[in-house]
Amino acid sequence: MGSRSSHLRAKVVALLVSLAALWVFAAWVTLRDGLNLLWVQTYNTHIAQPMDPLLLELQRERQQSVVYLANRNSQRHQELESTRDRVRTLAKEFSDKATSLRARMASGSELEQRIDELIGGLDELARTRQAVDDGDIDRASTVQAYSTVLDTLFLVYDSLGQLDQPEIAKDTANLIELNRGRELLAQENALISGVIAAGRMSPEEYTRFVHLVGARRHTLETTVVRLPDADRARYQQMASGAAFKQLLAVEDALLQNSRPGGNLLVDAATWQSSVDPVLADLREVVIAGGDDVVDRAAPFAAGVIIRMVLAA
Repeated sequence: MGSRSSHLRAKVVALLVSLAALWVFAAWVTLRDGLNLLWVQTYNTHIAQPMDPLLLELQRERQQSVVYLANRNSQRHQELESTRDRVRTLAKEFSDKATSLRARMASGSELEQRIDELIGGLDELARTRQAVDDGDIDRASTVQAYSTVLDTLFLVYDSLGQLDQPEIAKDTANLIELNRGRELLAQENALISGVIAAGRMSPEEYTRFVHLVGARRHTLETTVVRLPDADRARYQQMASGAAFKQLLAVEDALLQNSRPGGNLLVDAATWQSSVDPVLADLREVVIAGGDDVVDRAAPFAAGVIIRMVLAA
């Protein structure tokens, strides 16, 4: 009789251990999902927010570097140096925040690697700056050097967007893609600004311009249909405005009437008045969407953890 009781107790204990193990696993998965979403605020304040002004100033430095190479003068170099100083300051702020203890606690190994790669790329820009000052680099190579660093920055954004809540992760990925469309427009801005300063467009620059216009239009058109309703409404309001229509008209005129090696049919003032408002408007759409994602993530994460506690 005692033997049978012992055997029964062993079965009960084994069953309880199995159930406890299953609960611990389920609890960990649930808690991990909740914490992953709760870290969104840390991602935002320690990584995404410091990257935003850094992104803008890197794009500005790229444009000014190309313009300076096309037509070198002391005023342009002074403006370029001022932008470089801002980029160095912002790069230091980003590095300090993104590698802080709190940021490292929130980051997985992939995000840490991407952040370290970006910091390394920012440091490497010192060589490009020296080459620009010495005249040892052409405009196309300069654009490529800065665009490579900006590509690494977008890889950080991609890692930030890998959240465990599918809907929030999808919306974040689409906002990142919308921001990539803005980066394509910023590349186009650097290219055309340099061409205007030089006075003519090379065959390679014309081919690159055609590619950038097509890639940006395709990226924006295919991304906007996947945006949440609020973000899509913001974008459509921007796209129906006078500034966006003016940009498209100027681009179409350049595509149809420019000839490689010939003079451009647009001056610097006309170009900048066409592209700058759209760059600013696109940024506002992305920022507003990002704020919405952060606002949605925290309550969802708290709900996940509460449900886990109640289930326990």
